[in-house]
Amino acid sequence: MAGAVVGCPGCGAGVTTEPADAGAAVACWRCGEVVLVPAAEPVTVPVVRRGVRRRRRDRDEDDDEPRREPVSAVAVVSLVLGVVSCVLFCVWPLTLITSVAGIVGGALGRNTASRKLAVTGLVLSATGLIFAVGFLVLTVAGVSLIDFKGGPKVPPPFFPANP
Repeated sequence: MAGAVVGCPGCGAGVTTEPADAGAAVACWRCGEVVLVPAAEPVTVPVVRRGVRRRRRDRDEDDDEPRREPVSAVAVVSLVLGVVSCVLFCVWPLTLITSVAGIVGGALGRNTASRKLAVTGLVLSATGLIFAVGFLVLTVAGVSLIDFKGGPKVPPPFFPANP
């Protein structure tokens, strides 16, 4: 097996060397001048060790748990207020307050690491606000309808219809 090809300084011809000639001097085949063969660089072979686990870059050195981003308090508050506003939509004064606060918190929390929580709180708060406004409109319309027609037509059950 041939080693490296070294150029002759006298005639410029290529001198083929063997691996055993590394670091020695050889004669040029064309002009006979002495050509110095450079020493071979050591070849490094990677060592493969079985059973050794590599450290993952996303883990901390002290524990085996992956690094987690901190949860945004604004996003969590928005989510909680959104759930409260959807559950208690019949109590519309409370729902109006919690829905508006949840929408503001969700809008502020969209630029944090807890973006999904903030968007979920924003959607739930908007849904609770729509339910509360709908319930308010139906309540006012029902009360107005009863008042417009002169009250209920059915007499109360504990009093006789005609005295």
